[in-house]
Amino acid sequence: PEDACPALAQAYARARQEAQALHAFERCRDYDPSSAEAWFFLGQAYRRAGRHQDALTTFREAVRVDPRHADSRVGLAAALLAAGDAPAALE
Repeated sequence: PEDACPALAQAYARARQEAQALHAFERCRDYDPSSAEAWFFLGQAYRRAGRHQDALTTFREAVRVDPRHADSRVGLAAALLAAGDAPAALE
């Protein structure tokens, strides 16, 4: 089921198995690249892993897939702020 995909990755993250969690989030995205939710969760995982450029790119893709996905828009704004681009974050 669709909900099982992020749940598995989140279980790895709760178990502090970050590499496995990141891989599971990437598999979720690959399973359904048209899901902004999958892109969002992957962006969050990249952000937690300190992979800020990957997070920024991923959040941009999430918003491209679904411009109205609120979590992705917030994630993109946060990634842009972290990159020092406040004007783009406000946009």
